[in-house]
Amino acid sequence: MRLSIRRILSPIIILLLSVMISGCPGKPDSMRTVEKQSYIDARRGFTISYPQPWAAYLVNPGIGPYAENSVRWEIKPTDDSGADLTLTIVALRHYGFTPESVSAEVLQDFYPNLVTVARKEVKLAGGKATLIDGHTPHRTIRSWVFDIDHQLFLIIYTAPPETFDRQANLFSEVAESFRALP
Repeated sequence: MRLSIRRILSPIIILLLSVMISGCPGKPDSMRTVEKQSYIDARRGFTISYPQPWAAYLVNPGIGPYAENSVRWEIKPTDDSGADLTLTIVALRHYGFTPESVSAEVLQDFYPNLVTVARKEVKLAGGKATLIDGHTPHRTIRSWVFDIDHQLFLIIYTAPPETFDRQANLFSEVAESFRALP
């Protein structure tokens, strides 16, 4: 039985072409593919899981008008994209907001030029939430407002418009991991 070089190399070439066409692996777009780290914030009353490499980007307390009641991750690029992502979580239990007033007041405090484009109720593992999508001239913003036992928590994900979709699933998984502490 004589094997030709063509018969041996053909499957290898097809495999290599398939990998090249599907795209080379880049940054993970799912927490299922990376090691997770839990963040527990007893003072602010929540826990969340996020990709372990983000630990280096934690800014605690957060920034802005609710700095003492927020934490923020400022994720810098590891490639040449120049894109930076932010994840901010704000505990709003002491401010007297309603879920409806959060987008009108709190999100506007963080992003004065925010235009809200979509708003809908969603059910996540951590509880009922309002999903709010919007944008400013330079950022695309997705936020979740959790109303758990009359405690409001706001999770805000932002990225430049050209890179937002690349990490949106990952941030949805982070929001899905959110839990209010008793």
